[in-house]
Amino acid sequence: MSKCLSLWPSSLCGAHGHCVNNTCVCDIGWTQTKEFNFYVEDDELQTGLCNYNEKIINSIYGINLVFAVVCILVQLSTIERKKQIKRAVPALVLFSLSILISSWRLLDPSAVVTENVPFTFVFANLTLLICLLDHIAGHRLHIYLSSTFPFILEKGNARKYGDYFLKIFPYFVVMDIITLQLWWIGIFLETKLALICFRASLVWAVIRYLYGFLNIYLLKVYIMDMQSVISLKLRSNNDIPSPVVAKMQTILPFAIRIRRAKIMFPLLTWPMYALPIIWNLWLQNLGYLFPLVFLVVKASILVEMISSYQKRSAMRTNILSDPLDVDVEPVDTVSFSGMLPATLTTEKDQTV
Repeated sequence: MSKCLSLWPSSLCGAHGHCVNNTCVCDIGWTQTKEFNFYVEDDELQTGLCNYNEKIINSIYGINLVFAVVCILVQLSTIERKKQIKRAVPALVLFSLSILISSWRLLDPSAVVTENVPFTFVFANLTLLICLLDHIAGHRLHIYLSSTFPFILEKGNARKYGDYFLKIFPYFVVMDIITLQLWWIGIFLETKLALICFRASLVWAVIRYLYGFLNIYLLKVYIMDMQSVISLKLRSNNDIPSPVVAKMQTILPFAIRIRRAKIMFPLLTWPMYALPIIWNLWLQNLGYLFPLVFLVVKASILVEMISSYQKRSAMRTNILSDPLDVDVEPVDTVSFSGMLPATLTTEKDQTV
């Protein structure tokens, strides 16, 4: 029979249990779990760490469920035109999957990641959707800025970095799709091989952050170029139309805010992916970390949707006297390291 499990720096059976005759006896309210557990076989689960608290997990998923429902209601309440329905679909799918995951887990405690195939499949693809929307957000932001202010590409540094960004975009999307499917595929493999597959997906997630920082740097280049153009226009008369500069002055603060969000979120979340690659104890606690990150994502989206709605209402007040029509719509694209609301719309998108 296997001995009681110990994962550094925890003691035998973890902080909420003690070892008795090679069996972990857990404190009241704590037990072992098969979720993200690659260190003991199913028939020896009683030797695993006592690190699972169902009340805490249910609370996290319950809050996720509430936030997802609120996000859907807010998103639907801000849709006013046919164009917005199509643009809001990705966010609505994200919220719907989150409701499914949260409800599923609350109704069926045996639905755990890396053990239950259907649940793991949906969970992995919810994570995939967040990653894909992050890629799409950066891609759309680049397309928008380059099409709305083409002179930036001609007079600034953004063309070189933007072209490189667009070239590698498809490869990152494909790799995300492949690596996240390893989560549920690993259930059919031996435990050691499943652990290798799961950690391979984490390694790619860390690499993906490099792509995210390229996006952040590209946004910085755009911001610097826009600031240069605005400064030049204010100092002298040039061939850049004044309405375009006015529109740039409107968008510049938003771009700066998005860049800050895209810096802070990766710094807060990278340990969730990086540490489990080398730290076994951290990996086994991912059952708490992933739903917490989902919660932060939805909370950020909700704040952004409310902010966008308030800006749209303020602009309506002055729309008759303001010749510059900058559309502010509900959030339709979500970023794992920030958000791209539909505030950034091309002139073509502004038609019904």
